[in-house]
Amino acid sequence: MPQFRRPAHQITPTYEDRGLFRSDYCAQRFDLVPIVQSNSRKDLIVTALFRGEHVAPILFAGRRRRYAEQVMSRLEALRGALPATRSVDVFARRGALLPLEVEGTWRRLVSEDRHGILHRSYHFIAACWTLTLGDGRRIRFGLPPAVPVRTLD
Repeated sequence: MPQFRRPAHQITPTYEDRGLFRSDYCAQRFDLVPIVQSNSRKDLIVTALFRGEHVAPILFAGRRRRYAEQVMSRLEALRGALPATRSVDVFARRGALLPLEVEGTWRRLVSEDRHGILHRSYHFIAACWTLTLGDGRRIRFGLPPAVPVRTLD
């Protein structure tokens, strides 16, 4: 299959954000689970619970990945306190969740299983996020989109 990605040195913030933030821009609250992976573009994908029950991966893509270091260090601390597992339920039952307010956009994913059945799910693409510290201070990370976005009212 041909590769249509531009070389990294040709990707501007406007070009990147035009591809990322194509649907309505909104703010959501998530509880991050210390299950982290990356994709072929080296984006950071963190498993999260949305509304306490729905599993929704959060994507820290492109130039925003480097701003997620504070979140990653907190997730590593949560993960280190528990036995090795990749179960969202185990982390949720033990309270090993990191609350995070995230601004971004939802993107629908369609995948096919080994039986040829299509499955639809969603992930959230993060632009900016707010972390609340133990003393109540709130720190904002990330970058607002470099392109105009449509917001939910």
